[in-house]
Amino acid sequence: MGIGEKYKLQFAGRFYNIFNHPQYVGGYISDVAPIGFTSAAVHNFTIPSTSLFNQDSQVFSSNPRSITISAKFIF
Repeated sequence: MGIGEKYKLQFAGRFYNIFNHPQYVGGYISDVAPIGFTSAAVHNFTIPSTSLFNQDSQVFSSNPRSITISAKFIF
C-alpha cells in the first residue's frame, strides 16, 4: 500500500498449524533448535516398562496453532 511517493506500508501474516491438528514431536515444528531430553517424562517415554512408554500425547506438546501478524513502514 503506497502512501504518497516516498512511503510504503506493508502487512504480513504467518500462520503455523492453522487447522490446529495435534503434532506430537520432540522440539518445535519448523525450527532448528534442539529439544532438551532431560526431563523425567521424556526419559520415561523411551523405556518400555514405564506407563508413559510410546504415549506421545502425554509427553510432548501438540504444537498448537499460532499466528504472527506484522506491519512494516518504509520511508
